[in-house]
Amino acid sequence: MRKAIYALLGTIAGLGGLLGLKANLAPADTTAQAAAPPPAAAVEPSADAAKQPAGQTAGQPAKTATGKESTNPYESVQVKVTVSGKKITKVEIAKFAPKDAQSKSIGGGALPKLQQATLAANSADVDTVSGATFTTKSYKESLQSALDQAGL
Repeated sequence: MRKAIYALLGTIAGLGGLLGLKANLAPADTTAQAAAPPPAAAVEPSADAAKQPAGQTAGQPAKTATGKESTNPYESVQVKVTVSGKKITKVEIAKFAPKDAQSKSIGGGALPKLQQATLAANSADVDTVSGATFTTKSYKESLQSALDQAGL
């Protein structure tokens, strides 16, 4: 009986170690593009204006705007959007600066979901990603700032 208990405890400890290792080895997300973001709240004509993506009204050039950087206790997030007419056609993470590996893992998993939800909702009114409340809040603040700058 005693051996079974030790075997069970060893198995649990091993699984815990593997799960902890996996969390630390999560691949760096492509959303961590912190290279020289433009100044906050910058609006510029999009280079993609001539392409006219789906949903764009003819004669209305696409606008790109970068929201203000939003900081929480775990990271800083800055969002860049491209708007054609009244439609959000592209959402990028201009800056993602996590303060530690766990924040990098959580934010790296949540930001792509938030980007997709934004495109689907065509607004900043997206649901909070479970387990990433602070990331979601900062993302939404920066996104709303960018949308305000873009006039949407």
